[in-house]
Amino acid sequence: GEAGRPAGDPAVMLSLWLYATVEGVGSARELARLAESDAAYRWLAGGVPVNYHGLADFRVESVEILDRLLTQSVTALIAEGLISLAEVAVDGTKIRASASRKSFRTGEKLLRIEAAVSERLAALKQELSSDPGASSRRQQAARERAARDVQERAARARAALERLEAERKARAKRHAKDEARKKEPKASTSDPEARCMRFPDGAVRPAYNAQIAAAPKEGVIVSISVTDRRNDAGLARPMVDDVARRYGKTPDKLLVDTSYATGED
Repeated sequence: GEAGRPAGDPAVMLSLWLYATVEGVGSARELARLAESDAAYRWLAGGVPVNYHGLADFRVESVEILDRLLTQSVTALIAEGLISLAEVAVDGTKIRASASRKSFRTGEKLLRIEAAVSERLAALKQELSSDPGASSRRQQAARERAARDVQERAARARAALERLEAERKARAKRHAKDEARKKEPKASTSDPEARCMRFPDGAVRPAYNAQIAAAPKEGVIVSISVTDRRNDAGLARPMVDDVARRYGKTPDKLLVDTSYATGED
């Protein structure tokens, strides 16, 4: 109900994230801490306070802009003859999602959560209309906002679950016995797009599969995408298509692990 602090300058946000990426920092919380304690980050921020919510929101809401900047910067390097697309290497890496395994719910559980939240929202509205003095409007609005957030996350998780169910039915046509042995699919209420994946150390964690295409000689990333696919099979072709979309040509040579090789590819 009152004005807040002005939003962070996009140029500052981008500078902070670029420098953090070069330094191997990928956490918004860690970047916010560095902007208070590290001289280089403090200089970039110009003494203006930044918080991890704003840093995280900037990165999430600016995906298209950041993607376009990648294409423009690599195109400039190609034009100067500093990078060649004659050979491109593609590989994937598992990235831990910001979700716990306990946040994964079945479709039935998600429906129960949505129903409970709907009842809660109705009760809050009824409380305010019947007894305006029961709580301040600001507290009431905060509770309603929190309830709506849970409701929206449950709805996104249910949509992700429906997509997983469709994929499972499609696979069942070819591998009926394998799919019959699997447990009922679940989706996370914290991070609906994440899936449980097996990491190199053998542990199963909520994660994403980041696919990276790079010019191996120069060591420069030319394309990147993030998927919820657990394995890399069939993911080489989309990366080649993305390189062609960005730069107008396909690589002459593609360097990939044997796990990418499918009969169709």
